[in-house]
Amino acid sequence: MKIRFNIDYTTFWGQRLMIVGSASELGSWKDEAAYELTFVGGSTWEADVEFAKGTRSITYNYLVFNENTGVYEREFGVARELKWTATEKRQIYVKDNWRDIQHPQNTFYTSPFKNALISDDFAAKNSFAKSKTFQFRLRTKKVAANQKVGIVGDSLGLGQWKEEGVQLLQRGSTDTWYINLALPADDFPAAYKYVLCDAKTGKVQEWETSGDRSLTPNLKAQQESITVISDEY
Repeated sequence: MKIRFNIDYTTFWGQRLMIVGSASELGSWKDEAAYELTFVGGSTWEADVEFAKGTRSITYNYLVFNENTGVYEREFGVARELKWTATEKRQIYVKDNWRDIQHPQNTFYTSPFKNALISDDFAAKNSFAKSKTFQFRLRTKKVAANQKVGIVGDSLGLGQWKEEGVQLLQRGSTDTWYINLALPADDFPAAYKYVLCDAKTGKVQEWETSGDRSLTPNLKAQQESITVISDEY
C-alpha cells in the first residue's frame, strides 16, 4: 500500500520535516530513522511511502530535524492513527495539520483518533458519476452532549452553504468525528466549515467563526483514490 502524506509547515534554514511511526518504513519510532518529506513549494511538504504487503494500520507523528543543532522536535500530541482494510486498492492521500503545543486546544487531546476505518466498501454520501472520495476527520472539544458536528461548504456536494445541506459527522472516539464523502470532481477548489448541530433535530446551532477552510485536492491523482483530511476546531 502506497500512502502520500501532505502537510503544511513553515521551516527555517537548516530544518527538514520528517515522519516517524510504528512501521519500519517510518523508522519504528526511532527519530534518527524517520522518513524524510520533500519540500514541494510554499510551506507544503510531501512524502510517498510504500508500506509492506500485509500492513493494515500505522501510527505516526511528524517531527522537525534541525541540521544546525542535530535536534529532533516532534509535534505535540498523541500518535496519529491510520487503518485500512485488506481489500483496499485505492491510493490513499493524507492531508494533515501540524500540531503545535501553543495551540490552546491541543493541550486537551489525550487519545488517538479511532474507529475511522478506510474501507473500499464504505457508503460514501453524495456519490457522483465523476467524483473524488474524501474522509474528513475532525478533533474538537467544543461539542456538548446534546450536539453533533456537521460540515457544509460552497460546492454542490457540500450543500452550497445551505443549512438544509449540512451533513452530520459520525463520532469516532472521544473528541473525534468523521464522515466519508464523494464530491464532484469539477467542484474544486472548494470552501467549507464545520458547524455544531442539535443531536435530535439536526438544526444548526453554531457556525465555525474562523475563515473558510479550503479544499484543493490533487486532481491529477488516479480516480481510484481516497483523500483523508485531518482538521482541528
